[in-house]
Amino acid sequence: MTSPLILKYRIFHVSFKFLRNRHQLFSGSAQNMTSSDYEETDSIDIYDDGQIYDDDDFNHLSRLSLQNVRKRMKKLFYDDGNIPSYLKHNIKYLHGFKEQGVKIRKFRCSSTEVIFKISAKKKTIKSGKYTNFIAKLNSRITPNEKDFLDQLSKVFSSANNTLKIDSDNYDQWNFFGKKYEIRFIRTTVKAITSYLVQLRHIEDINTIQELLDNLSPNSDIFEVSTTIFQISTAKNIDDFSLCMLFYCTTSCRPFQNEIQAELIAQFTKRKQESFRTQLAKIYLSHITSSTNFFIIRELMKLDVLHKDEVLEYVYYSQSVRAHFWFVADADDHEAYKIDGNGKNKIADDLFDLLQINQISHGFQYFPKHYQEFKELQKNNWEILRKYIEIGYNPDILATTIRNDDIDTFQQLLTNESGQYHFNKRIRPSIFDRHLIFHYKPTLIQYAALFGSIKIFKYLL
Repeated sequence: MTSPLILKYRIFHVSFKFLRNRHQLFSGSAQNMTSSDYEETDSIDIYDDGQIYDDDDFNHLSRLSLQNVRKRMKKLFYDDGNIPSYLKHNIKYLHGFKEQGVKIRKFRCSSTEVIFKISAKKKTIKSGKYTNFIAKLNSRITPNEKDFLDQLSKVFSSANNTLKIDSDNYDQWNFFGKKYEIRFIRTTVKAITSYLVQLRHIEDINTIQELLDNLSPNSDIFEVSTTIFQISTAKNIDDFSLCMLFYCTTSCRPFQNEIQAELIAQFTKRKQESFRTQLAKIYLSHITSSTNFFIIRELMKLDVLHKDEVLEYVYYSQSVRAHFWFVADADDHEAYKIDGNGKNKIADDLFDLLQINQISHGFQYFPKHYQEFKELQKNNWEILRKYIEIGYNPDILATTIRNDDIDTFQQLLTNESGQYHFNKRIRPSIFDRHLIFHYKPTLIQYAALFGSIKIFKYLL
């Protein structure tokens, strides 16, 4: 049964079903998964860079590739250097299994368990030989290990069986993982333990979620911050969960980013530095072209995110949007100045990125004024600073709709130039806060998004 504890994104409402989407470990049971996601090469959204990760770093599990999982499990059986001394006399049997086609065939994750199938080609393993192998081990291992190997023998005996790490046996797996230093097992057990702990806090986390959902410019920030702090402290809700609540709320309710940033700043003052560090890691570690840079900038202005760390992530990203949003800040930072000539490294990179985009795409992704790099740069980036302070599309038609200025709107539509008309769509802007605007909403859709009642009725 699918757990209710899944984080599901919505644009204007965050229904709190915690942990699955962002902890990636449990991504296999997400509602939008297809059958191909369970295939051997598409198990989880992961990377294989060959690095070794710290056991204390929960997120390293999401970077384990299926190939690495196979390698780590096989090492227990096939690599002499990783087999405990009391198993070495059985090496011939272990290598025998390898030669006869024993291998981990599939691996997948769900909301409550991690499953990997170990199978062999049909009619390749003689039950007698394998029984002897288990029997020799049984005289030298502990009862806990014997239970594990009994399960393992069933997996090897049939390609249809599966070996599961779940809430019923994770203590036993934890012992075995530590005994043989199998990092994957140990981290999986840690994740399941954390998941079960969160289940006990579901009502309290839902309460915090509702407080964040109902936040408005009229809210008492100090009171809301105090309530969240009291609940999280009394119920021992971990920092990662709180950070994810803040992150997802700011992503899904972008129109409230200003007040949300104030709340996060108020709450962060009550916590230790480790909370701020965790929050910064979540907001900055995955900068892409669709990132909400407005909330990052608001948090930077309130010193929740430090300017040094924000500029570092931006500088090493290849996002044109990221460079546009923070190029003016780099002018005031000594580390990003180029030989005292008035230029900064981020501006230099931005100009190069724009040239590349012009050559390859003809600036089809950027409205005309984004090309006017020199104009934006004048008077200490005066125009650019104005755009990023607003945090919305600066186009005159978009601005008119957001302000529900029906008179100006009618004048634009009846202008003889024909530039604006009823069928026109709002082009995406590099200064938009949310990815939804990248899909070129119609005029009436844009009016609905911003609650512009007069213009909405006029367009009906």
